[in-house]
Amino acid sequence: MPRMLARLLDIVILPAMVVSLALAFLYAPDEATMHSVYRIFYFHVPAAAASFLGFAIVCASSVLYLRTRRLRYDVIAAAAAEVGVLFCTLGIGMGMLWAKPVWGTFWIPGDIHLMTTAVLLLIYVAYLMLRAAVDDPERRARLAAVVGIFGFAGVPIVYFSIRIVQVGNHPVLKGLDPHMQLTFMVCMTTMMLFFTFVLLRRIRLGDARSAVERLQLDAWAMAERSEDGADAPRLVAGAEHPSSTLATTESTISAAKAR
Repeated sequence: MPRMLARLLDIVILPAMVVSLALAFLYAPDEATMHSVYRIFYFHVPAAAASFLGFAIVCASSVLYLRTRRLRYDVIAAAAAEVGVLFCTLGIGMGMLWAKPVWGTFWIPGDIHLMTTAVLLLIYVAYLMLRAAVDDPERRARLAAVVGIFGFAGVPIVYFSIRIVQVGNHPVLKGLDPHMQLTFMVCMTTMMLFFTFVLLRRIRLGDARSAVERLQLDAWAMAERSEDGADAPRLVAGAEHPSSTLATTESTISAAKAR
């Protein structure tokens, strides 16, 4: 199913992007006060929504990992965190591009929405740094799962920050013109498709890395067993039964060659 979805997205994603760009820049009318600058919101808001989806997948996968201890869920959580950080960074960057001509500055320190979004981004950057700092797969997955679950608490805080507390005049999209509403919905759908497109490929990369880690661990375990099996007969049995020691050594060499 994931491979079929990935192949379908390979076909759909490029035409969807072309349609979204055409609607955003050619079909939708100018906004009354911001004029053409507001068009950034057709991509800024969907990018932020995609990052929220990524962080929600991190939370859900982390819960499933703690319940089942299956590393597959940890792979999904790691992939969703990386993609979520990517889209959150894109959302913040596009918001700053909008803010400069409208507010006269890229960033207003007193805007609670900006500050809570920045904190949310830093939480998941710290999540990724934690994963990079721990080598043991099970310990890494367990610690990361805890951070991933508690970090998701920042998502509703960011969402409701501009709906409850109005500081910095951060706009809320509502009451859109029908042309604007259609454009916004198409751009939102395209951004979610693009998010899924990137996420599926990042999960495949995570699966490949996990397979390499398992092969390395198996190789180390096999090497340790081979060394123990070659040394033990020579040290224990060699003093009393030289002929049996020779036979055991030959059999050990044959077994090593077979491996």
